[in-house]
Amino acid sequence: MTSLQTQTSQPPTLQPLQDAWQRWWTTLSCQTNELWQTVTSRDTSKIYKEAVWKTWQIFTQLARLLLLLLLSIVGGFLFVWLLGFHTGRGFRIWLEADNPTPMTILKKFVAVLLLPFQLVTIWVDRTLKQAFGWDLKLTQLLPEPDPELLSQKKNP
Repeated sequence: MTSLQTQTSQPPTLQPLQDAWQRWWTTLSCQTNELWQTVTSRDTSKIYKEAVWKTWQIFTQLARLLLLLLLSIVGGFLFVWLLGFHTGRGFRIWLEADNPTPMTILKKFVAVLLLPFQLVTIWVDRTLKQAFGWDLKLTQLLPEPDPELLSQKKNP
């Protein structure tokens, strides 16, 4: 027989239906027994108890974190809102009481913007002088702070 000739072959013999049913039932029975042994094992209950406990810990820690983030965001929002409200109220009272010119408003605005830098400069100058004895006179680099901004008097 050459490679070009087709081979005649017998069709595969079909197993009787009874054998197929027996093989299926045996496979199902083995798989069921294996599952039952895994479920009833002592390790299985221990592992699931630990998994449930660890899942509960993760859930509670995540809930706490989300609650703290939410409260922080709400607190930050309220802080900014109240700061803006009180600043606007103080600015309105100052405008109504003094009737300042636009140049006075601009000078006050610049003084407010420079105030943090002036305070930090004063603090750094004092700290360096106390710690190392250096007198760098950093306060001379910026104009003097507005005494009205440094005072502790409160507006009505």
